[in-house]
Amino acid sequence: MYPVLVASHAKASDLWPIAHHFIRKNWPDHPPIYLGANGGANIDKVPKGWQLIDRGEDRSFSRSLMDYVDAVESEYLILMLDDFAILDPMSNERLEEACRFAKKHEAVYLRLTPNPPGDIPFESGYTQIVIDKRPPYATSLQMAIWKRDFLRTLLEYDFNPWEFEVRGGKTEEALANASRFFVAREPLIRYTRFVEKGRFFPFVHHWKDEGIPTDTTRGYWTEEEVRRMQGDWIRRTIRKIVPRTWRNRIRVRLGLSEL
Repeated sequence: MYPVLVASHAKASDLWPIAHHFIRKNWPDHPPIYLGANGGANIDKVPKGWQLIDRGEDRSFSRSLMDYVDAVESEYLILMLDDFAILDPMSNERLEEACRFAKKHEAVYLRLTPNPPGDIPFESGYTQIVIDKRPPYATSLQMAIWKRDFLRTLLEYDFNPWEFEVRGGKTEEALANASRFFVAREPLIRYTRFVEKGRFFPFVHHWKDEGIPTDTTRGYWTEEEVRRMQGDWIRRTIRKIVPRTWRNRIRVRLGLSEL
């Protein structure tokens, strides 16, 4: 099984015990975990069993992530963000099958959860992303298996996280590997993000009541603020109904930038 790279930085050390709690609970037989945390992380805050990667100054999203990727000596790696909480027991058998699938088909990217889903059926259990149609989020930062060298080439663009997700799949390198982007049909791992723009989602309040280590000075979004962030009902419905490629055509006609 391929190693896990948790992408973070030193100032986010309050998130590590939370992510670690859910990994320990729902993925006890996990592969090696590397914690990428530039910026002078306190070694005492690194979860037990995680290997710290700290290459000095925390730079841009892409530049720091490049440091972390360079330190993981593996053909493939599983990329995970520091604010992901794994909610259900993880099946190593299913993950190992996904790793074999990635190797067999020389995948450069295999998203472990269909968020967003792929475009066309491929093999049982997997779909393929049609890169030639320039879909947004082809390189989503949802949990995925990445070919290490390919990921590094995308990081050379020095995209911020939003640019990485929207534009990474439209680069020259992505188009040259158009047949090698895949998505699992069903979630191979179930998790949730618990931070948005530096603040906790409201449900984290309940985690504190359950003894999950949330001893931190971060603020919380209110339920109303979360509803506003997610958009109104009509916008959410349109996003579900309208195909991604059509959305871009509509945006271009309205004079908006392509997703």
